[in-house]
Amino acid sequence: MQDKRRLAAGRRRPALAASHYIDAALRQGRKHPLAKLVEMGQNFKFQTAHEELPKSNTYTLTAEVNEWVEDLKDELAMVDAYTGMLGHILNACIEVFLNGLENEATNSA
Repeated sequence: MQDKRRLAAGRRRPALAASHYIDAALRQGRKHPLAKLVEMGQNFKFQTAHEELPKSNTYTLTAEVNEWVEDLKDELAMVDAYTGMLGHILNACIEVFLNGLENEATNSA
């Protein structure tokens, strides 16, 4: 719920939906190597371990980002230690993106 509020607060253009922000966040996240993504996901998992997990949401992604998510899922499945990390990695990418938007807004104000 907090992430949805952050998405709504971060919107500078009313024509952009949450899916646009999610897609942009994952587009940036895919630039990182797998080891970095896993590290980000592990940090996110640790930081949010005390929080109740929200219900999953469905967002429309571009074909390019959706393909990356599917490839990432396959890569993670090859390593037992990475089981269950996909959601944490995706959430970490979104958090980094939202933090960047907030920092950008603060620095430009």
